[in-house]
Amino acid sequence: MPAKSASKKVTTKKEIKKKETKIKTKYDIYVYNDWCKKCGICEAFCPVKCLGHDEIGQVIVLDADACIGCAQCEIRCPDFAIEIKVRE
Repeated sequence: MPAKSASKKVTTKKEIKKKETKIKTKYDIYVYNDWCKKCGICEAFCPVKCLGHDEIGQVIVLDADACIGCAQCEIRCPDFAIEIKVRE
């Protein structure tokens, strides 16, 4: 009985080029300070820690380019004081 050869997936040039040219989507983070009660929930749920707070506890955007668009901050905010939008 002949030995079975393991089939290998061959990556084509087209697939390689597609991976190389993939551009990360950028997001804008809008904080409505008048609505924010400074609870810190948005900061706590941000997986990449692109949100922080200033000396009075107001939410600030530390690094908008780090945002992955998961919108956990927007979803968890009890006051609807934060919004994530795709950057144009």
